[in-house]
Amino acid sequence: NATLVNASVTGSGYFGGNAVMSGMAVNGYAYMKDNTLCTKTSENVQTFASLVMEGNAVYNSIASLAFTGLRLFMYDNSKVLGELRSASVTLVARDNATITAAGNLSGASTGTVTIQNDAVIGSSITVAGDITLCGSYNQTTAKTWTGKRVIDNENAPAHDNNVKTQYDF
Repeated sequence: NATLVNASVTGSGYFGGNAVMSGMAVNGYAYMKDNTLCTKTSENVQTFASLVMEGNAVYNSIASLAFTGLRLFMYDNSKVLGELRSASVTLVARDNATITAAGNLSGASTGTVTIQNDAVIGSSITVAGDITLCGSYNQTTAKTWTGKRVIDNENAPAHDNNVKTQYDF
């Protein structure tokens, strides 16, 4: 029952279950199964370097930019409804994690960002490094996170207390 509408895959692809992909392009590999949904809501085609979706994951981005190179891995009931502006990041979404329609991943972001549990990104976020947002994290104002961090509260300090910077000496 999988459906592809105005979508293209260069490389390899597997579409199973009730997966739906519409208006997207993948230039590496795509793997969608179960009840996943990957659609665009603007005229710009987004080209993923890789796309893996399982469970009831939903990617319905309002992206105003036509970007290439994003690595997107979505599982469970995760949702990306906001704007992704970065092509140089790996985004992993699990559990009930959500990027709301008001949320966006800044174009300055690099590295890997993982959102899991019930974490919500509801505003602009910039990440550099390996950032995990988890638990009851619920972001409503712009944030910047750097380093290798696991953050479960949007009010966490801007720097990790265990990491010393040049300003700490």
